[in-house]
Amino acid sequence: LRLWDSEGHAITKLTGHTDKVWGAIELSDGRLLSWAGGFRNIDYTLRLWDSEGHAIATLTGHTNDVNGAIELGDGRLLSWSRDATLRLWDSEGHAISVLTGHTSRVAGAIELRDGRILSWSGDATLCLWDSDGTPIATLTEHTASVNGAIDWGDGRLLSRREDKPLRLWDREGHAI
Repeated sequence: LRLWDSEGHAITKLTGHTDKVWGAIELSDGRLLSWAGGFRNIDYTLRLWDSEGHAIATLTGHTNDVNGAIELGDGRLLSWSRDATLRLWDSEGHAISVLTGHTSRVAGAIELRDGRILSWSGDATLCLWDSDGTPIATLTEHTASVNGAIDWGDGRLLSRREDKPLRLWDREGHAI
């Protein structure tokens, strides 16, 4: 992982991951969060870096490739993995909770405008969670891997899968 300036010059190399880095995001305070997994199956971590590229913390707990992560509105971090879990972390990278409910790789997640969390998976489901990670509902109308979802803004949710039409859900997670 490398940090570059706006002109394309390498500033520093961020070392610490021991397998393929799948992604990284900039957090609201300027820190970086990266995640890994890969072919050697030895690094299922997330790592926090300061704005200069110095390692701050290693977040461990996932048991397979970390597929993604987001920063929630309150500064907590949410990650998801091929191990079929999501994990909540505080802003410093300390584990808060493990969200279980999917039976296959978690492909993505978003924070809804009301603070709840929506995740989707290769198991053809979406899971709706309270802001603390408590399960609210499992949305099961899809018949294949779910590839994404959005918060419509009026409380409704919209999800999509690989090769079929979009699915609209009400605020409680019932198909419309």
